[in-house]
Amino acid sequence: MRVIQRMKNWWRLRCLEQRVKRRRSPSSLSDLGKAYIANGSYDRAARVAEDGLMLFPISSRLSRLLNAARRLQWRRRVEAQRAGLTWSSSPALFRQVAAATFELNDLDALQRLCRQWSCWLPGDPHCWHLLGRAHLANFYRDLTASEGVEAVTCLTRAVELAPNEQQPRRLLGEVLYRIGAVAEARPHLAALCALAPQDEELSRLLSYVTTLSDLGGDLRSQLEAVEAVGALQHGPLKGDASAAASADRRCA
Repeated sequence: MRVIQRMKNWWRLRCLEQRVKRRRSPSSLSDLGKAYIANGSYDRAARVAEDGLMLFPISSRLSRLLNAARRLQWRRRVEAQRAGLTWSSSPALFRQVAAATFELNDLDALQRLCRQWSCWLPGDPHCWHLLGRAHLANFYRDLTASEGVEAVTCLTRAVELAPNEQQPRRLLGEVLYRIGAVAEARPHLAALCALAPQDEELSRLLSYVTTLSDLGGDLRSQLEAVEAVGALQHGPLKGDASAAASADRRCA
């Protein structure tokens, strides 16, 4: 059966290739590229899309084909890198693979990788930072309490392992005050100001958060309240570039 299926696939590819030779169009090129993708030939699919876009630069079908082919090329390379990770792998390699997995938005694979990473290199905070960012993006998009809990847990671990690293502490401080945990957010923002005393934006952010009311209760209940209302409790500081970059900025 596999031989017959391979023969059918080969015959379909030959027919589509002949069709493209007779008449190039966004439709014929897109069909050929999709057939290459179905056959696992992602490089060929990308070349078809690139060649097609030179002829039809505004074709949305070919643009989608190119994006899909490149994403699959990237995924294949990342999976090969993940498979090659061993106990002797360096932190730099783990960071490279984790960053690529993060860009693919493959949260399940990132979680597995970070668990492996934390066992082999328990003192490296980078995996917790990346995993926290992934959960945080999901939380800001959907405002689900479970994603918020995971984001806070991972970012807290990253801060504990690298207290002088600014980005994970800032992400943690921001999400805490946005959900109403203002009292817990203030020490993190104050620590950031101490790490970067010349950063006027951080100073303004700390001053702003100091004016907000703390809603009390534990983090889980605060996150569940955000999920129930479908809105964050406090808005971002006006003009805060970091806060403006979050996926969802709804506030009560």
